[in-house]
Amino acid sequence: MIHELILLRHAKSAWPVGVRDSDRPLSSRGIRDATTFGRYLVEDERRPDAVVVSPAVRTRQTWGLVATEVGILESDAVLDERLYAASWWDVMDVIRGLSATASRVLVIGHNPAMEDVAGQLANDQSNRGAMRELRAKFPTCAAATVHSDLDWHLWGGQCGELAELWTPRGHAQRR
Repeated sequence: MIHELILLRHAKSAWPVGVRDSDRPLSSRGIRDATTFGRYLVEDERRPDAVVVSPAVRTRQTWGLVATEVGILESDAVLDERLYAASWWDVMDVIRGLSATASRVLVIGHNPAMEDVAGQLANDQSNRGAMRELRAKFPTCAAATVHSDLDWHLWGGQCGELAELWTPRGHAQRR
């Protein structure tokens, strides 16, 4: 079975004075971009089988907007503390623990971990354009899609093909 991992960096957040990092909400641009990403998943028929989300407010809000567009209950996601302030190794631990029955998984977290994991997983068969974009910038609400025929517990360095890097700006330019 081919497994598809979608690594989504949370959408653009606001920086209200006096608000802890973990409590920062989305900005108006973030709300728009997360909604657009959800619509993209629907249009491309890429509904995830499982979703794992950092417990930070901005990641949960990103998921809430995506879930609404995709038609999944927000409560169907797993909140995983390991995704907040994570290293790429922490994210890999989350990936390796995914259910064997899930073929398409969405993980919503933070940079630099999301970008680092996408780069670590990408092998020589990866989409060259997506690799170029990933190396240049992994903006807020960017989503890296990696495919591999390995079971989740076997995922590691260069195990998959970076198939696509979706960005809100790139999506707008294609329309």
